[in-house]
Parts: sequence; structure tokens; C-alpha cells
Amino acid sequence: MVGFAAMLSLDASPVNPELLQSLAIGLRQQGRCDRSTIARGPVGLVEVGDAGPTASADGAEWVVGDIRLDRREEIVGLLGLRRERDLTDHDIVLESYRKWGPDAVAKLTGDFAFAVYDAGRRRLFVARDVLGVRQLFYAVSGGMLIVASSVNAVLAATGDSTLNLPFLGDLYRGRDRRWVGETPFRSVSRLPAGHGIVATCQGNVAVRRGDRLSAKSLPGDVTDRECFEQFAELFSRSVEDRCRGLSHVGVLLSGGLDSSAVACQASKLLDARVPSARLRTYSATFARTPTADERDYLGSVLEACPGVVSTVIPADDTSCFSHFREIRSWVWDEPDVRGNRMMALPLLEAARRDGCGAMLTGHWSDELLDGHPYDRPENLRDVPWADMKKEWPHFKRRHTLARMVSQAYLRPLVRAVRRAEGRVRVPSAVRRRGRSATESYRQLTSPRAHMLLNQLTTLAQHAGLELRFPFLDRRLVEFTLGLPRRLRFRDGIFKEILRQGLATIYPEAIRTRVRRSHFSELDARGLVDEREAIRSLLKGSRLREMGLATDRDIRMHRGLVDDGLPYFSTYASLCRFLSLEAWLRQRETS
Repeated sequence: MVGFAAMLSLDASPVNPELLQSLAIGLRQQGRCDRSTIARGPVGLVEVGDAGPTASADGAEWVVGDIRLDRREEIVGLLGLRRERDLTDHDIVLESYRKWGPDAVAKLTGDFAFAVYDAGRRRLFVARDVLGVRQLFYAVSGGMLIVASSVNAVLAATGDSTLNLPFLGDLYRGRDRRWVGETPFRSVSRLPAGHGIVATCQGNVAVRRGDRLSAKSLPGDVTDRECFEQFAELFSRSVEDRCRGLSHVGVLLSGGLDSSAVACQASKLLDARVPSARLRTYSATFARTPTADERDYLGSVLEACPGVVSTVIPADDTSCFSHFREIRSWVWDEPDVRGNRMMALPLLEAARRDGCGAMLTGHWSDELLDGHPYDRPENLRDVPWADMKKEWPHFKRRHTLARMVSQAYLRPLVRAVRRAEGRVRVPSAVRRRGRSATESYRQLTSPRAHMLLNQLTTLAQHAGLELRFPFLDRRLVEFTLGLPRRLRFRDGIFKEILRQGLATIYPEAIRTRVRRSHFSELDARGLVDEREAIRSLLKGSRLREMGLATDRDIRMHRGLVDDGLPYFSTYASLCRFLSLEAWLRQRETS
């Protein structure tokens, strides 16, 4: 993962070298200090890494970015270029821009955020991938457009760290819609996923929406076997693209369906195509927490992947409250409300010590494949009447009859509900595939998804590597959104396409697994273990001083600490409060 930044003078005056240097220094939290800085009249470019800003052959265009492209050979073929292996991803982005201009982003697939400066047009073009895997922030300040992959870099250049109180208040209350385009600071904005910026030295700055996810249209007579084969092929290619350029491939492996799929596929690909590459897996184990323990499943995966080097780290003491012991250990750019950084961080740091530059993970499979279809009664509407007798009991185990009828058939008739659901624009091609596909689309494109992506990538940056997400391959996503309901869930089984499509590489114990692990027991124990640290954060609350939390909130949280966690919603509220409180105190001392 590469840190980068760019700034453009909106009145064509030369960039201020001191301001450019401040922007470069602000990238310090990207984990490296080998920054390359270039100033060309009204533009300044910064990139952390060995290559630095990349220029076209005639020097007319420059690019900086955090870029990892998929299916490079296809775009190289469209460009009419040769020797794809000799081209970097930066080169391909530049050539694409030279041929198609700002429309080039619609031709690119992968994880990317970049800035291209066009000297002939005196224009800066900035873009971010449609799924929002790579982060990008910007501000217009002092007659300059400033963009960077780090909030702190933009703050360093603007000099304005005034807090965005409405953003923080919504985050505390569990409302995350502002995360799409805002940050905790009033002067810094977030570029939404799939969007771009076109700015010129004449003072024009336009944020434009690019293309959107959709669903692949499948033939009406497509068979299940054909779908399984296509899914397996797309997933294999996704893993292969994410292993490109790595001599040591790391996988975060829990023993669940999703991470096991990534590990087994990576093992198969490396054995066949890159025998010299080493596959390593990193797992957290919970010997004292039976509800979270997956060691039996983990063993099944390792048996199926001979030659894999496995690192196992005990994690019974890493609850969602563990990182509140020492809040000054490291300052995040933005509040971390995920609450389980101490579970993943030791695994990422171990991978970095072993020489892994990137880690593959099974995150986002639940969102893409609808990992909890029977938990939502509205999915009944996807079930044909001919299959209702088989599917009804699986919903009935989780819901009352009144709730099923109300949620599935009566609630959608309420105008206010239809209006609320319409706030997330779902393409008609996805809506036609049913409620399950629609919910997957909403989850993948929701503010919460982008918030979690941001926090996962920040965690990886702190450890000195990057995370790669095979389940966020665009073609895999659009194919899966187009699948019929029966390949998402049927006969009480979820993720049918994953179990059947990868049947040849899955251990049988994993393929037929239905039990889920959870961390409720771990977090309940962590609440007791970290009680004193939590109480210290409840004293002299900064959120209360800002008017974002009330005395009633403090009393409720203090009661939870004293008496335990009765249910999930109060646990989530306490975690949000503590995370924001810790972050505000970190900012005071940083």
C-alpha cells in the first residue's frame, strides 16, 4: 500500500514549497519515510515508495497513486501495448488516461486511488475505485486543491483541525451516513467510492460520479453447474490477481468458510504456477473461549494445504475492550469503532516480520453472499411458492409468524419504508434478483462498509503491510449479484454458491460447516478485565463537554460496566462511546 498526495494551485500560481513539504510530512503514518516530491509549476506531487511520481514518455502527464490493477492483460490489449509484464500499474493508468481521459477509470478494475496531472490542459484528475478499497481525502483551502491518501496529510497542508461535531455526534449514535463524504474534521472531505475530481488552474473543481456496480445478466436457462464453474473461475482469478508480485503470500485464516476458501485457493494456485512462492497463514486461537474456538476447522484447512507455514497466536485476552488499556499507544487519523484491533494487529505484525508485504483475507464474503439470509424475514419474498414448504421452517426457527408476515409482506407497503430504502439507489438489474441480492448490494455500498474498509486498511498500514480482499473483485461481485436466489440460500444452507463452487478445493469439514463462532463470551470477560481502564474514560468525558453525550448516557455506560452487558445494542453503544472518547483524548496529546 502506497501513500500519496497532490496539490494544484487553482489560480495557476506556483505551488508553495513549504506547503508541499507539509503535505509530504503528513504522510508519515503510511509506515515509510522514503518520500519522493516533485513540483511542476502549479502542481505538486508526493508518493511514498521506491518509484515515486511516474511520468509519461514525453513528460506531459504525471501520476501518483495507490494502485493495484486486476486483469492487466485486458486493459493492455485495449491500449494496443505490448510486453504487459514490463509495465507497472502506474504506467497502465497513465496510458489509459492518455487514450480516454477521465473516462479511463471506467475501463480499470482493481483497488486504486490516484491523481493524474495533465500539463497540457493544466488539469488534475483524481479517482477512486468503485468499491472504495483505497482511501482518498481532499480539501480546497487557500486557493489550492489538496488530495491525499491520509487525513493527516491533508490536515498538515490546510492547518485547520477544527472538529466536525455533527459527524462525531452521528458516529456516536450509530448513524454512519456522513462517513461517505465527510471526516471528523470540517476542513477535510472524503472522496466517495467510485467518484472522481476534475480540477483546473482556472479555479474549476468538480466532483463527478463514475460508474456503479451492477449485476451480471445471466441466461434464463443457465444451470447450477454452469454457475458453480463460473464462480470458481472468477474466484480463482481474483485470488491470483491479489497474489501477483508477492514472494511471500500471507492469509488471515480463522477456519471459517470465507478465509478457508482464500487459503485453499491460494495454496492450489501457488503450487501450480509459482512453486517458489511461500504461503503463510496467520490465525488467532481461543483455547479458553469455546464459543470462539475454531482450531478443529483450522486443522482441516492446514491438512488440505500441505507445505503451508502456519503461525498461531493465542488471543483469549484480546477482546474489543483490550486496546483501551493504553490509549496513547498510537493515534488513528479517524475514530476506530470496530473495537477488535488487538485481535488482528499481532497477526499482521507477525506477517510483516516474516516478510509478507500483503495479506489476503476473507472479509466481505458475508456481505456479498448474504451470510445470514434466514435472519431477515423479508427474504421470504425471494422464495417461490413451490419451495415455501421447505424454506418456511428455517425462517420460523428464528422469527414469530407475525414478524415474518409483517416484515416480508406488510412493511414494504408502508410509504415511509419505501422512501427510506430508496435512499440507497439499487440498480434495477440487482433489484430483479430479489431481496437477498438487493441487501448484498446495500451492504457492499453502505457507509458502514466504507467505514470498516477504512479502518481495516489503517490497521494494516500501522503494521506495515496491506490487506487484499478477494471477495471484492468487481467481476466476482457483479456475477454474484446476478445469481438466482437458490444459489444464495436453500434448504437451510447459506452461501450455497461458495460451498458448491469450491467443492473441489474445500476440506469436507469446512464445506459442510454450519456452526458459527462468536465473541460474546470473550467480550464479556474483557469488560471485566478492562473495567478500570473503561471507568477512567467515563470520567471527565470529552463527548459530554462537547454536548455529544448526555449525563444519562454516562450513567447508562457506567451501569453497563458495573453490571455487565445485557444485549448487543448497549454493547455497541458502549464501544462507540469508548472509541470516540479515546480518540479525542489521543488528539489532545498527539
